[in-house]
Amino acid sequence: MKQNLFTQVSEKVSETTGIAIPDMLSSVSEECTDARYLLIRALTALSFTDIDIARHIGRTRQAVGYLRSKYKRSKKWTLANDWKTISKWLESNYLKCQ
Repeated sequence: MKQNLFTQVSEKVSETTGIAIPDMLSSVSEECTDARYLLIRALTALSFTDIDIARHIGRTRQAVGYLRSKYKRSKKWTLANDWKTISKWLESNYLKCQ
């Protein structure tokens, strides 16, 4: 179940950001890190734990927590715009009340 959900969310983040999934998960470029943050944020909204997310993206639990906290205060327009698109998709497909 979680693997299927992870795949669907990864595809949506990839589609929204224009970053290929393998690059999103492994590249250290700023665009790929931004996309990885959006993936982590979306999975967290779907009640994935940091450990679950870490297993799926090949990072440590600490790295997941660090990335989430680092970007939490980000003022990047592109991140905000992409998150709006992803969150609307999440709400219409998975989240009934938020």
